[in-house]
This record gives sequence, C-alpha cells and structure tokens, in this order.
Amino acid sequence: MEAALRKETCQAVAQYSLGVESIPEEVATAVIEDAEYRLRQLLQEAVKFMRNSKRTKLLPRDINAALRLENMEPIFGYTAPQKKQFRAVKSCPGLYVLDDDLVDLSQVLEESLPKPPVEPTLEAHWLAIEGVQPAIRQNPVRDQLKDAKTRSDPVPVEALKPLKHALSKEFQLLYDRVISIIRGDDNEKKKACLRELSKQPGIQQLVPYFTLYIHKEVSENILFTERLFSVMQLTRALISNSNIHIDPYLHQIVPPVLTCILGKRLCSKWTDPHWDLRDYSSSVLGIIYHQFGSHSATLQTRVARSLTSALLDDERPLTTRYGAIVGFLSLGVREVQICLMPHLPFLSRKIETELESNDADSERRLSLAKVYGALLLAAHVCLKQNNQDTKKDADSDDVVMKEDTKDNAEMSSIYTFHMDTYNNLDSEEKNRMSSFVPKFDSLMAVLYEQFGDSVFPTLSNYL
Repeated sequence: MEAALRKETCQAVAQYSLGVESIPEEVATAVIEDAEYRLRQLLQEAVKFMRNSKRTKLLPRDINAALRLENMEPIFGYTAPQKKQFRAVKSCPGLYVLDDDLVDLSQVLEESLPKPPVEPTLEAHWLAIEGVQPAIRQNPVRDQLKDAKTRSDPVPVEALKPLKHALSKEFQLLYDRVISIIRGDDNEKKKACLRELSKQPGIQQLVPYFTLYIHKEVSENILFTERLFSVMQLTRALISNSNIHIDPYLHQIVPPVLTCILGKRLCSKWTDPHWDLRDYSSSVLGIIYHQFGSHSATLQTRVARSLTSALLDDERPLTTRYGAIVGFLSLGVREVQICLMPHLPFLSRKIETELESNDADSERRLSLAKVYGALLLAAHVCLKQNNQDTKKDADSDDVVMKEDTKDNAEMSSIYTFHMDTYNNLDSEEKNRMSSFVPKFDSLMAVLYEQFGDSVFPTLSNYL
C-alpha cells in the first residue's frame, strides 16, 4: 500500500531540521513508509487510552501515554488549553509547522511581575446559633439546598433478570439417572446409587437440584411412605458426603426431614410402615444436628424448639408426638434429659390411662403402644447415661457438659450458654446448673413411679 506521507515531506524535514541538503529518493521512500508505520502504531495505542478513559476526543496526553508505552520520550508543550495555529511552508507545499510567535526577552524582563497569590488564612464563623443557621456568606442558604436537591437528576437503575444456572448435558443425564433409580423398585441399584452419592466428590453442581427434589417430593407425596423413605435415604447420602459443601442448603433440607418425623399422617393406610420412616428420618436429623449444628448459630435451637412444641401441643396426634420423642432420642442424651424428662410424668400418665380404658380402636392402641415404648426407651437411655456418669465421677462438676459416649459429639448448643462460658463459671454456679439434670437416684424413683414393674428388666442391667 502506498504511503500517505509524501517523499517531499521527508526531504523538507531533513533539510530544515537535520541540515541535509538532499537525500536519495529510495531512502526518502523507505523512511516515509517506516514513519507511517510508526505513526499508525502510535495512534492505535493512543486511541486505546482514549477509549479506556471513556472519551471520544483524542487528547495530547493520550499521545504522550502511547509514547511512554513504546519507551519513547513524550512531547512537551502541547497540553495548553488554547488551540495551536499551524501555517504552511511556502517553499514546501503540503508541509505545515507551528506558528510560534517571536518573543523579545528584553521586553519580557522589563515587564512588572504579577501579584503573588494570597496566603491561606483561617476565619471563624457561626454555623448555627441555638439551632438557627445565620444567613451569612459562609453558610449556604436553605433555598439553594432545596433547589439543589430538586434539580438532582435520578440515577437510572437497570433491573437485571436473574441468571439461570447452566448445567451440562452430562450432569443432566446423571441427575435423571439418579432420580429414576431412586423412584424405581430395584433395591440393589438403589443401594449402589446411594453408596456412590455418599462419597462422590464431583456432584457439587447437582446439590441444589437434589435439595429442590427432596423438598418437592416430600410436599407432593406426603401419603406415600415408600417414596418418602427413598427421599430420606437420598438425604442421608447427601449429608454423609464429606466431599461436597451442603451447608448453604440446610434450610431446604431440614423442613422435609422434620415433616417426615412430625407429619400428622405419612401413609395412605395405618398399617403402612410409617413408624419406621419416622425412626429413619430421626436418624437423619441426628446426623444433621451433630454434624452441622456447630456451623450454624440457630440450627440446634430451632430443631429442639420444633420438637418441643410438637411434643407439648395437645392438639397434635400421637404420631406427631412419637416423632418428637424419637427425634429427641436422635439428638442425644442431654437433649432428652433437658427437654423430654420434665414432661415424662404427664405424658406417661396420660397414655397409661388411655391404654387401660380399652375403648380405643386398633389404630389408636397401636399408636399409644408406640408412644409408650418410645417413652420407655427414652427413660432407658437416660438411666443408662446417668449410671455411667455416676460410676465415672460421682462428684464431677461437669455433669451437664459431658460428651455423648455414643457419637463423641458436643450436646451444648440447646442451652443458653456455650462450653467456654460454662468452664469459666465458679463451683457454686456449676452446682446450680447441674441441679437441673436428674441424678441417678431421683431418676430411678421417677421411672418406677411412672412405669411400675415394667422398668425392672431395664434396671436389672445396672443395679
């Protein structure tokens, strides 16, 4: 491509700037082509600086920035606000130079010096006098402030639509395959699938979809025990996987689990194994309670509060109360002692009265027997734990805050104080807190009073 600059320009610059009278035509052509290439490169870099500055007008400082980028000395004297005038060189048509005025130095030296700037000073004034702003020149006028607020243009805000989560085709196929196996009747495939989900590290992107499926499946199939049992198996596999991060989705997982524990009716007919579903769901809740309770400030308290309200509500059915009892059993011995044992006399007396009446039907009597058995199991667990604690250290001040010997997990989150706070208490305060927990002797007396001779086979193992 032919250069836009002319060879005469190169010869004129060489003559007036370098003092070279004449240069060969081939040399002028090569110099012009190289100069044009350099100019194009320099202008391209300068345009980049202009666009990054959010401007549409090329300024001299953009050219200087491009020169610095190319390790070249910037051009000085072109940053003045006034426009520079160029004039044509008569001896060389097409060549333009700056029209610099000739300045007489002697005349500049004879002129008087400009006035120096005023030195900075401080001036005190009243901003307000007894809550009233004085109308002085240092304070802005209220009308001006109101006009400024009125004239302020609102900032345009563009509401963006929520972005959809992009899932690859492979993950979609995997999700569909897992759901089809969970809903299917092949137990071997289901066990293998759940076993793989409990240790697979590459399913983090599918966790929100699985949690949404769990919530939707429980709400839509509340009367299908088998479907609910499969959903709880899937939930247990996900929370048992230590390779995925499931903490942000616990608020979606805990409500379905509590529904499968405290639901009023989780079966189409009362002979369905919904009791087994409540027991299994309670074990899932226990894993969540112990594994993730320390990561959340309110998880353990909310779970204990939900189970307590379900246990003490007289309008709740026996199935819900049974779920609350087995739920407390899955949380740990301390939760049973604090939340369940104070209500043991009232609950056992009421159930014994209904069992002795013989007026209930088969479904009612089965529910009463299940609740009574759950209460007896809770008493058995508390009795065993109190006996073990008494044998280990009868005078221990830390009886409230011991570790559960079954799962080695701390059970202190449902109290109003933490372990560190409890350790800092003096002996008198520790004894006062320990007095709220039933001791072995008093617990044995309460159990015998409520359950009679039926508790003797349990006590014979520890006496």
